Amino acid sequence: LEGRVSRELGNACHRRHEYVAALQHHERALALARVLGDVDAEAAATINRGNALQGLGRNEEAGADWIRGLDLAKACGNPRWEGNAHGNLGLLAEDRGDYEEALAHHGRWLDLASESGDRQAEGRARGNLGHTLRLLGRFEEAERELERYREIAREIGDRRGEGVATGNLAMLLLDRGRHEEAREELERYLLIARETANRGAENVAVGNLGVVAWHQGRIADALELIGRQVELARDVGREADEAVPTGNLGLLWLALGRVEEARKHFELALGLARRHGLKRVEGYQLHFLGMTALQTGDLDAARERLEEVLAQRRATGYRKGVAETLVAIARLDRRSNDAKSARSRLEEALAISEELGQSGIEAAARAHLAVLGGDAGAAVRAHRESAAETGHCERMESAFLLWQATGDPDHLTEARTMLGSLTEHAPEEHRASLREDVPLHREIREAWAEHAGSGDGPTSS
Repeated sequence: LEGRVSRELGNACHRRHEYVAALQHHERALALARVLGDVDAEAAATINRGNALQGLGRNEEAGADWIRGLDLAKACGNPRWEGNAHGNLGLLAEDRGDYEEALAHHGRWLDLASESGDRQAEGRARGNLGHTLRLLGRFEEAERELERYREIAREIGDRRGEGVATGNLAMLLLDRGRHEEAREELERYLLIARETANRGAENVAVGNLGVVAWHQGRIADALELIGRQVELARDVGREADEAVPTGNLGLLWLALGRVEEARKHFELALGLARRHGLKRVEGYQLHFLGMTALQTGDLDAARERLEEVLAQRRATGYRKGVAETLVAIARLDRRSNDAKSARSRLEEALAISEELGQSGIEAAARAHLAVLGGDAGAAVRAHRESAAETGHCERMESAFLLWQATGDPDHLTEARTMLGSLTEHAPEEHRASLREDVPLHREIREAWAEHAGSGDGPTSS
């Protein structure tokens, strides 16, 4: 009885993000289980201790506990604990960027839950599968699993699970460029998170609403929301959860022309990712640091960073990320006057984006290819068809590239209008640096000044 009480107290502390207290209760439960020779209770306590260690950012120790817990659960034939261990190990594998291992663990958890009739566990396993499938760009499969998770959660009254499924569906919509639908789902997620007092979920929902704001060009709103996400992560003591929003803040500072502030955030996020074994997040920061170096003209540093992240993303199977990095390296190749390499990178990115249905990446690749003498008509069509699915800054760049490729003044007008909107929605004190210190923004303004003449601006003939 004392061991069960310790376990329940530990789980209650964990839900409140009181990880030190949770660890103490689970260690007490583990000690009692060992004294009594209760293998089933030892499996549960070992897995729960791993959960508390993960909450404290001690992922390597957590992984060791989950492996040990899995062995114990198999020994005593308890599918519940075995499934929990597989689910946790799957998430750990995903953080390392080992997506195939993650899929194997989540698939095994789903099998165990289905065999035992544990519907809550089945829903959670489907949610984890959906999350990993999304990262692999297998969007239709991901959507099926996540929708099923939400259905199961609603059927059994698991409000917290419904929120998690809703949040993951929102990120899937964001990945597919459906920004307004993503925002609506995230508002639902935030409502459920607050209703269920799930501060970790609230943190994620607030930050992802900031990401949506960024994609829509509302940079001041994005700064506020993502800054709040960092504060929430600190409040609950989850240092690992600071890594992604810290890097996202860096992206916003880069768009505002505040290069050193951006670099500081990327380096901090990179350190957090490496300290906690978050390989996928590490890849994001390397990519961002490469883009920072490219923006400042340090081409050697840019190439080193971007080639490193490209190799990492190829190795882990993160194909959307591969395509994004290929486009970034093509920008670098163009700056280095290596048109042949740029074309090769862009053609590979184009093939991946078409396969994954990533119309925004496709539009960017085609626009760069058009500047290099490729099919301008196809680039214009891709730009037009991806209008609702492309982030504000990406679309602005594509419009400017199309003007360079075709000379059509409508494209320059679009780029200039989008820059004006971005400036209007930026904090007033940073508008000057946004206009003057970001090379793309400066080039758009200079082109407009040169070609607008004394009228209202370029017009089609």
